[in-house]
Amino acid sequence: MKEKVLSILPFVTLAIITIALAIFTIVGQVGDTSLYSNPMMIAGWCIVALSASFLIFRKRKTMGLPTIMVHASFILILLGAFVSHFSEMGMIHLREDEPQSYALTEDYKPMKLPFSITLQKFEIEYYHASDAPKDFISHVAIETRGDDAVETHGRASNNGIHRISMNKVLDIDGYRLFQSSYDEDLKGSVIIVAHDPVGTTITYVGYLMLAISMLLFLFGKRNYFHQILRNPLWKSFAVVAMVMMPRLAGSTEYYSVAQNNSVAQDTKDFSRIPIIYNGRIAPMETYALDFTRKLTGKDSYGEYDATQVLAGWILAPEDWRHEKMIKSEYGMIDFDSAIDSLNKRLRAKLMTREFDALDEKIGLILDLQSGDAIKYAPSDVDYPEWKFEVEHIYNRYCKTAPLAYASLLLGLLSFVSMLRRKMIEFKWLFVAASAIIFICISAIMAMRGVISGRLPMSNGYETMLFISWIAYASTIIAGYKISLVFPAGFFVGGFALLVSKLGMMNPEITPLMPVLASPWMSIHVTLMMLSYTAYAIMAFNSVGYLVLQTKDLDDGVVEHETSVVENRTEHGTRLALLNRFLLYPATFMLAIGMFIGAVWANESWGSYWSWDPKETWALITMIIYAMAFHRESISWMKNDKAFQIYILVSFASIIMTYFGVNYLLGGMHSYAG
Repeated sequence: MKEKVLSILPFVTLAIITIALAIFTIVGQVGDTSLYSNPMMIAGWCIVALSASFLIFRKRKTMGLPTIMVHASFILILLGAFVSHFSEMGMIHLREDEPQSYALTEDYKPMKLPFSITLQKFEIEYYHASDAPKDFISHVAIETRGDDAVETHGRASNNGIHRISMNKVLDIDGYRLFQSSYDEDLKGSVIIVAHDPVGTTITYVGYLMLAISMLLFLFGKRNYFHQILRNPLWKSFAVVAMVMMPRLAGSTEYYSVAQNNSVAQDTKDFSRIPIIYNGRIAPMETYALDFTRKLTGKDSYGEYDATQVLAGWILAPEDWRHEKMIKSEYGMIDFDSAIDSLNKRLRAKLMTREFDALDEKIGLILDLQSGDAIKYAPSDVDYPEWKFEVEHIYNRYCKTAPLAYASLLLGLLSFVSMLRRKMIEFKWLFVAASAIIFICISAIMAMRGVISGRLPMSNGYETMLFISWIAYASTIIAGYKISLVFPAGFFVGGFALLVSKLGMMNPEITPLMPVLASPWMSIHVTLMMLSYTAYAIMAFNSVGYLVLQTKDLDDGVVEHETSVVENRTEHGTRLALLNRFLLYPATFMLAIGMFIGAVWANESWGSYWSWDPKETWALITMIIYAMAFHRESISWMKNDKAFQIYILVSFASIIMTYFGVNYLLGGMHSYAG
């Protein structure tokens, strides 16, 4: 009895911790860390670490070195987090030529520093010919107490002035200084100072050990993953590489609507006027499209394209204000009706989400009429003509809606084909369709990359596009040999495209926020999106398995269909096998992606873990899926049906991590939406 309790103790404790974390992120306030530093929570993590260590020691002879290393690395990370809990962190508010030798902690206690720091100058770097910030920089002078040399990370000029900027940390005698904020008059700067040499070192060793052990695990011969690869069912369709690494890589005359039934047809010159929009140089056509989409919910209004709509509002606003083109909860209304609706809500104090959306649309029109909305690019700026042409093609032809509808239709057809055992007959059709959609998505992403000058993975629209790209890349590579992946691939790719099409994301192409201008971003986002996509494919595979199981029950009473039932049972077993296979790389990528994000956070904010809602839910998701690894301790995980139901239900944590946090909880990661 004692041994049985000890064998389930880490899993029960971890489940309780996971439930507590999930509830607290939903009912608690963003930024509240009281639960995470609570003695009971710390005790819970200690119980998990100690009881897991006991189990590892008992099973050390049968677990194999990679498995032991995986568990040991997590224990090491928990130890590092425990040490970091007692570390020092504070904030320094600097004003020019005023030396400071103290920082202020979170509970407003003074934190004495072994050096003094003086702000010489603060400056903001902007993107070329733009008012969008590219970096925030504090130039500081450091005076240490004693003869020790100052160790710095970053560039220091000959006169001893050091630079602290976003993602550029200054290291001094075990203290790390990070750029945080600044004063509006640009004469002051806010610096975060962190002192945690021991805890951070232990944690980083844990991260490195985890990455190495996971790679060893995938190639080890004594673990269950290797047993999956040796399963005889793979012989009928060879396994291809499922863990893929994508390459990181004159005037025109206009007429009012009231005076004439058409606006001037030739708006080409107007649409190509270079303006500063969203922190970059863009053609007028791009602003016109965003303006029209936000007002109408479409790319055009009636027979008028976006450029003609914008031109009409600029040159004949009195006529256009009577057009019912503003989308609202009451349908399409005109400008005056929208103003009346806002005034009524103000008087009734009904500040709902619909009020905010309508207020934003009215604000767009008022900004346009005031002349504040459009800022023309300086005449001396040399902007490549070919880049304008790329953006013009992107604006006109790069629509995700047709791809989304085609994907969902193909998903339905492939799912029916799977149930009717016709997948082989339509295999090449599905392969060709996947390739065409993949090429289209690749072209859209490539053009966004060219236009923005960065990897298109920085906001919600782009990450959903990236998920669909991964889904189709996986479908093409795996579908050639494993036709059962087509339904999941089409549905995952289609729903990702549909979400972006439905306007849940912001499609505007903007420069990166300063904190995102880091080489860590591409690695972190890529691994997280790869894992999310793999989990989505697993969820759809689970649906397919459960449907096949239901069909088995229906067909089992018909004796002459015994072969059909056996065929479907084999299909279901293959889906279960495929999910057990995908579970390992998906969870490993999630774990490594999380910890790379933690390193990035430490380089940007001075803290590798801050219990931000998305961080917390990513941890919850990893714990939930990691539970499925422990077949020996959680015996019902050996049952294919129970395992598939668990995988399907677990996908709710992915939905919460990506969408729930972005749109319900907020936090530092809410910019992803």
